[in-house]
Amino acid sequence: MRLPDSNSDTVDAPQVVCDYIDEPLLKFGDDGLHVDPKAGVARHGPRSLGTGRHPATVQVGLIGTATTIEKSSAWLEKTSLGVLGDEKHPEFPGFDASRGFFSKMSLPPHLAVQISQTELRDVLGIKSKRERFENVVALFSDRLRLLSEQDSVPQYVVVGLPDDVISKCSPQRQLLRLLGDNYTSPSVDLINSSSSWSWWLCSR
Repeated sequence: MRLPDSNSDTVDAPQVVCDYIDEPLLKFGDDGLHVDPKAGVARHGPRSLGTGRHPATVQVGLIGTATTIEKSSAWLEKTSLGVLGDEKHPEFPGFDASRGFFSKMSLPPHLAVQISQTELRDVLGIKSKRERFENVVALFSDRLRLLSEQDSVPQYVVVGLPDDVISKCSPQRQLLRLLGDNYTSPSVDLINSSSSWSWWLCSR
């Protein structure tokens, strides 16, 4: 940008020059290249594929009530086969040993820890919104602690939040952030039924 002459009464219009920088190519399995991480994984698999650090199996833990654990498990098993895309979201190729991320998703029963209806009713019955939220966080944190102390720790934990928790302790994102602040491993995530969320969850 040109600066005006101090002896001049006029000021020139600022000169702005813009350059376009192409998207960098990302590297995927078998040295495949693509600018889009989703398309790259779908075509070539993840970068770790074919290396000693690529996991053959990814263990997933579950936290929730008996109902939300059952629904979360069913959703994960279904979406691991792949999710159709739409005009806004690309197709999710799945999380399977034969395609997508080329790893098998494992949901061991001993890594599914339940919260009883009695426990949930007690904490959700607290009148103070702040105390109710803090007690819900403590309840789920206790279950996450149990998973973190397992001999075989899951790489990911899916928290199946009951509707009552979502309605009485929103925002649920803050709940998961607080859980994640306490434990760096395993990763903690909510789930949803869209292809875009499948991409986000499996790309963590």
